[in-house]
Amino acid sequence: MTCNTSPYLLAEPPTSTGRALLARAVSHWCGLHFGHSPEEIAAALDPAAACDPDVRKEVGLASRLLGELIGCGELRTYARPFGGGSPEALPAAYWELDDFRSRMALSALDPKRPFDGDADPTHWIFVSLEDFNRVVEQSCEGFLPPEDTASDAALARQIGAAPASIVPSSGAVDRHVRLPELVRRTGMSRSTIYRRISEDRFPQSLPLDGNISVWRESEVAAWLADPR
Repeated sequence: MTCNTSPYLLAEPPTSTGRALLARAVSHWCGLHFGHSPEEIAAALDPAAACDPDVRKEVGLASRLLGELIGCGELRTYARPFGGGSPEALPAAYWELDDFRSRMALSALDPKRPFDGDADPTHWIFVSLEDFNRVVEQSCEGFLPPEDTASDAALARQIGAAPASIVPSSGAVDRHVRLPELVRRTGMSRSTIYRRISEDRFPQSLPLDGNISVWRESEVAAWLADPR
């Protein structure tokens, strides 16, 4: 078996009990924090593909962060042969890399040649769901897939995450909502949110210093009660 198709675009990605395919973990992380779709992530990790420079930069940052967490032992990873077999723990030292993007793009490697970029991969890479859920919770105090698909919802349940409530708490209606939370609460990707804004079908954002955009809680709550 070879990785001719990006693991981010597989209709039925490989599974392993108690673990998530590395590509699934990267996809969920980027969707949660940046609102990127699997297609956008796959393109960002492919040097030959056309991609928005900002998306490529954000996916690169996510790849580096997750790679460094794996390298320091915060996220345990496992290698399982293509086609099935027993997963074996990957030493954290196998992640002593200068650039993690190629490994993130393949979500696979040859454990016998972990630092050979030209080696044909033989094993899928999986991430401990327990570790990944803990890291996600520490990063944003919650987790919800960026798109409402059956496979993503199943992974969220495996990770043990509860969907964020779409009902604002009383007394919090005037607070500001940032994009990652907006993605979680609406179930829409970042690109969908901005497309709806351009179509006047979603509340306008409020620019803050540092090119940060936020939304009024009251306006988001009103849209959730009556989406258009």
